[in-house]
Amino acid sequence: MAADEKDWLGSVRHAIAKPAIILRGPATLRAVVRDQGVHTIVHLYNLDVQRLSGFEDKVQPARQIGITLRVPFTRIRSIRAFTADAATTRGTLNFTAQPDGREAIIELTYPQLELSSIIVIDLE
Repeated sequence: MAADEKDWLGSVRHAIAKPAIILRGPATLRAVVRDQGVHTIVHLYNLDVQRLSGFEDKVQPARQIGITLRVPFTRIRSIRAFTADAATTRGTLNFTAQPDGREAIIELTYPQLELSSIIVIDLE
């Protein structure tokens, strides 16, 4: 696939049968997923920042973000969010998990994201 094709993003989506993450929210959201032994780490970013001046930015927080995540283990002990942002959700997150072979599909709603968060999924 080449990024100079007209529908290159559609081609990528079609080629990935089982995506690691699906975000439901503003188009300004980005995520990076890394599996690390007994953890899966998700870096969640909100890129909806407008420069008002050289000294001031305006951030439009993302709210009620739906996240579907595929992890390489079936028993999840906990999901926790860490952030340096004052208005971003932190702490233990509620979730549901469904086994899918040797993997699990996790569903959760992330209440509020200002700029960034790290979500840690721990194996039981």
